[in-house]
Amino acid sequence: MKVLNGHTEAITRLVFSHDGRTLASGSKDGTILLWDWEKVVNSE
Repeated sequence: MKVLNGHTEAITRLVFSHDGRTLASGSKDGTILLWDWEKVVNSE
């Protein structure tokens, strides 16, 4: 299990790119963050 820090309020949407390399998260704080999924999975 991984914790992705960055949003200040609840996440309302998660979607992977078609190639599975990028995860986009949308939050009630009005932000959208893009995550490099390979880096997330391989981080300690």
